[in-house]
Amino acid sequence: MITLIAYLTFFSQGLFMLKKITIENFRCFFKTEISLRELTIIVGKNNAGKSTIIETLRILSVVVNKARNTHYIKRPDWLTLGEDVLGIQPTIKNLEISEQNIFYMYGDAPSKIIGEFENGVKVNVYVGDGAELFATIYTKDGIPVESKKFASNVGLQEVSILPQISPLLKRESVIKFETVQKNVSTYLSSRNFRNQLNYYHQEFERFKELSEKTWPGLSIENSATIVRTQGDLFLFVRDNQFEAEIGWGMDYKCGYKPCGFCQEVIKMRQ
Repeated sequence: MITLIAYLTFFSQGLFMLKKITIENFRCFFKTEISLRELTIIVGKNNAGKSTIIETLRILSVVVNKARNTHYIKRPDWLTLGEDVLGIQPTIKNLEISEQNIFYMYGDAPSKIIGEFENGVKVNVYVGDGAELFATIYTKDGIPVESKKFASNVGLQEVSILPQISPLLKRESVIKFETVQKNVSTYLSSRNFRNQLNYYHQEFERFKELSEKTWPGLSIENSATIVRTQGDLFLFVRDNQFEAEIGWGMDYKCGYKPCGFCQEVIKMRQ
C-alpha cells in the first residue's frame, strides 16, 4: 500500500527556506539526504519512514526557533565533539516524539539531523538517549554561532511544522490567544481549531477557499460571526442543504438531529 502522508510548503519573500535535510542513524534511516522545494510531497509505502521525516523536521523547527532566544552552552558529556564547542539544548517534550527505538537498527547514540538553508546556514542536531538534544549552528562561511545575538543576525529562518492531525473537540471553549499561539505547533493544535480561526482572522479566508474548493457543496460561515455562548465557540458549516456545527457529528446524541444543547445554539442563530 502506498500512502500520501503530507505535502510541505516553503514560501516567503526575501527569506531563506530550508533546502535540504540529512538524517543519520535515526530510526529507519542509516543515512539519507532529502532535497526540499517550495512544494515537496512525501509518498511511500507503510513503514517507509514518512513519519520519521516529519519528526526530523519538527526537531529542526524546535532548534531553529529557539536559536535566537536561548543561552548557548558547552556540549554535553555524551557527545564527542570539541570541548569548546557551544550550542543549544532545547527540549522536545511537548512534541510527543517517542524516546523508543531512536537509533538505527538498535545502534548507539547519537543520531544526527542536518538542516541546510538557502543562505548557507547549517544546523546540526544531535539526538542522544532519552531524545536529549544538542545543536550547533554554522554560517555559510563555517563560523560557529555561539550566542543568541549572533543567531539573530545570520538570517536563520523560522520553521513551522503542523503536528499530526487529531479529531476536533465536540465542544471548544474560548481560551487566551497566548495559549492558542503556544500550541499551534504541538499535538494540542487540533483541540484549539475554532480558537485559531477566531484569533487568526487573516488565515480564515484561505482556509475557507481551500475547503470549499475541494469539497463540492460545502459552505463555511465567515469567522467573524462565530457564535459564542457560555464560553463556548461554534463554527457552522453547510453541506448542500444540511447545516451543522462541525463537532455535532462526533456525538451519537447529535448526528443529524441536534440534541438539546445544540438546539439552544440554533435558536441563538435565528
